Amino acid sequence: MICNVVGLILFALVQQQWMLYAFLVPYAFGGLAGPALQGLLSNGVPENEQGELQGAMSSMMSATSIVGPPLMTTIFATFTEAGAPVYFPGAPFVAGALLSATSLVLILGQYRKSKL
Repeated sequence: MICNVVGLILFALVQQQWMLYAFLVPYAFGGLAGPALQGLLSNGVPENEQGELQGAMSSMMSATSIVGPPLMTTIFATFTEAGAPVYFPGAPFVAGALLSATSLVLILGQYRKSKL
């Protein structure tokens, strides 16, 4: 998950085309976080609640798939329109990194509480 945050920040700072390919490497490692996180969550609930957990995770993914595109296109439009206070086309990537970092902090906080 940290790789996702770092990758998104790097994407926001891209100045040349070759940089995208180089920055894909740390971002791709972030793809390993999803299945690992699901495994940790699955181990944390009883067998009879696995379906409820998987349903909740699917619902969250669906909700973010609905909210994300309009949110990010609005951020992009705001930072690239004529007269924008700061021209920064990478702003949606920074917003995504901030959201990912926030979720990581929340997950780690809950994980530590459950282990105490």
